[in-house]
Amino acid sequence: MKKKSLLGLLYGITRSDYYKDADITYDLLKAELYPQLSECDFQSLYQKMRNMIRTIASSDMDFNQLDAFLTSQVRRKESGITDDQAQVITRFWKNHRTRIHESLIQQSNWNQSLKDISWRVDVKAGGMEPVDSTPVAIVQMLLEDTLEPHKLHDVVQFEMDEQQLSSVLQSMKNIDNKLSSLRK
Repeated sequence: MKKKSLLGLLYGITRSDYYKDADITYDLLKAELYPQLSECDFQSLYQKMRNMIRTIASSDMDFNQLDAFLTSQVRRKESGITDDQAQVITRFWKNHRTRIHESLIQQSNWNQSLKDISWRVDVKAGGMEPVDSTPVAIVQMLLEDTLEPHKLHDVVQFEMDEQQLSSVLQSMKNIDNKLSSLRK
């Protein structure tokens, strides 16, 4: 029962803090999961587990990092955790890592984000008169409001000539190189 209660507490904290479920409150978690604990003991457990989740989530720990972190927490005499608690936290993180990570990303976007992009290349064709037949790329982007995803999407459309397109592609390569170097 202790493991189930702890797993429920971790899930409840996550639903409240990361999934923004207003129905999950501190009082509800105490009443449903740990009614036998004193207020002081529950508050201590609640804060400890909340801080654990925050630390693990903010670092987006992989399972090797998580194992090392939890091992260090088990070894701490004061304010550490037990082996059983470490096992429950590992099980919890295995099931919720992706969803918590996506929630954090969504919460960090306060503006619009790119939902879709499409493009085509146009070449002006003329009749009898000579026309500049320089090809242009027509780009259309669908933007989604991250705070109101059900709101109608904005559409941005623009055209670029070959030089502008080359400049954008070079910038994208630079971004990709920078991201790759940070992953190493």
